[in-house]
Amino acid sequence: MIESSKNVSKGFTKAFWVSNTVELFERMAYYAVVIVLTIYLSSILGFNDLEASMISGLCSGGLYLLPIFTGAYADKIGFRKSMIVAFSLLSVGYLGLGILP
Repeated sequence: MIESSKNVSKGFTKAFWVSNTVELFERMAYYAVVIVLTIYLSSILGFNDLEASMISGLCSGGLYLLPIFTGAYADKIGFRKSMIVAFSLLSVGYLGLGILP
């Protein structure tokens, strides 16, 4: 069992492991934010439940549709630059969600 695990892990590049690790942490942060976003919007910021759920839904929908429009740009600038830009934007966004009221 251990030998087969080593063979599988050696078949992938460093970029594969970096991108999958970053994706893992990004997904954990995304779902942590999604869980509390509607509650935060309604309880802390004073939106009613309908407004809070619409804002949350629009944000989620936008995040799922964004790759359609940004995929070509990422292909144009290359893997490394697109990962740096994406990780930087995600970090700033999640940091802003944590710091701003």
